[in-house]
Amino acid sequence: QKGFDMLLDAWYHISKKNNEWHLRIVGDGELKQELQKKIAEDGISNVKICPATNNPREEYINADIFVLSSRYEGLGLVLLEAANLSLPLVAFDCDNGPREIIKPGINGLLVTPNDIEDLSDKLFLIMTNDELRRDMSKNALSSVKQFRSDCILSQWVNLIEEI
Repeated sequence: QKGFDMLLDAWYHISKKNNEWHLRIVGDGELKQELQKKIAEDGISNVKICPATNNPREEYINADIFVLSSRYEGLGLVLLEAANLSLPLVAFDCDNGPREIIKPGINGLLVTPNDIEDLSDKLFLIMTNDELRRDMSKNALSSVKQFRSDCILSQWVNLIEEI
């Protein structure tokens, strides 16, 4: 579901063009060995699979871009967390979730579902365009204010009062 296999395929193409960037996959589930095997067999450079963490904030703070490669997703709390720390977002345009958060060209880019070439191209665009990446980073925090608890709470209060 998390689509790390597709992310690695996209990263393979990116690393052929630019190997100065590093990919960190955070969370080591049941597919870790399979993903490590893929990394080794494909000779993909600059990738590290890190254990799951109770402090994802540190990972966000040390990142320049956040990628959600999930095949399907709900609202995508990780996207909100990343945007809240001013990270540009890249995600597959799943049926639910990412398009509610990502405003293409403003705070990130949406990728055609399961399209590895599109994922690779859009990641590479943000990686190599400093101005675009800075602009998306500046816009990220303000783009998710509607999801803050005070905004959501007032919507619930209004709904309850209507009933």
